[in-house]
Amino acid sequence: MASKMKVPFALHSAVRLDQSRTIPDGSRVSLSPTGAIAIVQRGEMFGGAASIRRILDADASWRRDAPDKGWFDSVCWSLDGSRWAAALERWDGDQRRGGVIVGDAESGQVLREVDLPTGAPITINQQGKSAALVAFSPDASTLAWRGRDGEQGLLSLLDIATGRVSSQPLPQGEHDVFAHAFSDDGALYTVAAEIAEQGGTARWSAGAASIDRRWDWAAGCAVVASSRGVWSLGSRGVVWRVGDAHGGAFVPAKERRLARARALRARATHKWDVAFLDQTITRIERDERSFCWETNTHRARWGPAPETMDGARCFDSELLWECGAAARVDDDSIVVTDGVSVLLFRERDGALPCEVLIDDVERCSPRVRRIVDVSVSGSTLAVLWKKSASTSILSHFALDSTQR
Repeated sequence: MASKMKVPFALHSAVRLDQSRTIPDGSRVSLSPTGAIAIVQRGEMFGGAASIRRILDADASWRRDAPDKGWFDSVCWSLDGSRWAAALERWDGDQRRGGVIVGDAESGQVLREVDLPTGAPITINQQGKSAALVAFSPDASTLAWRGRDGEQGLLSLLDIATGRVSSQPLPQGEHDVFAHAFSDDGALYTVAAEIAEQGGTARWSAGAASIDRRWDWAAGCAVVASSRGVWSLGSRGVVWRVGDAHGGAFVPAKERRLARARALRARATHKWDVAFLDQTITRIERDERSFCWETNTHRARWGPAPETMDGARCFDSELLWECGAAARVDDDSIVVTDGVSVLLFRERDGALPCEVLIDDVERCSPRVRRIVDVSVSGSTLAVLWKKSASTSILSHFALDSTQR
């Protein structure tokens, strides 16, 4: 039964706690456009479950325990909320395998259950979690899976009507793909955390047969769909808007970054946090942050800001370490969590101002963080957070109309 239990966060005036529910070992949450909820529970290496709930205050309409020597990794919804998908992995002897279950939201029936190549849930540095392994096309006919075959990266497409799976090896030398998503117009985008001729953000042709276009400076750990391309973010403290409708020079935000770092430093008491934030502040003050292109190669380039590219624009931000949990609010707004706060970024008049919606004032760095995942549906913001090592809470917050 959901309740209105107290949360250990400071809330923006436009954010109101609605209800909460205990989710043991919760690791991911995804809200449907209709308000339904997909959840992954994962404790240690193996075990856990995936489930679908019509509303938070309801028992699961579908639930599946993880397979033997396996685990569920991620969940997602189609753009219209008619279908959901749960991604899993398991060990079969000494072989690691992937799989996906696709279900119908209205009937609760499983539409497809197929094996797939090994998943590729990649993280780096201070990033707390990888992006979801699965994403639906806008018409919900295709599911894209991010996987690997040994050391070779793959994009796999599942035709849900026929059950046919086609896998496309990433180009030779392609940097690890950290996230993928379909934009509202049906184009599939991938994002890599490296800035290079085979990194950044790429848009694929139909069927993921080849890359149509690449924005090689637009590196990231997460990608969020929009009607005019995608948002690429979570790496190097910047947020990219990528797609043909976007463009323009880099938009700095040094003072905002500095204010955020100083506010977090004011909370710091642990030796590691103090050193980390002092170093961060010094680097921001000295403009030491650089964007490097294939360092130590004959193509090495670097500088204080990314180069201008047609069809992409880079915004400086308050993000001070890598993060991979983000969700769309509307076409010009996203929410992101760095594990300490939930931040709203909204593009307005060529700028990307930030508001802190939820703030864990007892935390100040990526070392110890409570906030695990975020998702948005209409005026509802879902936040999955850790109450203890094994107890997670899923809280729903109401967003004022000015925040959505």
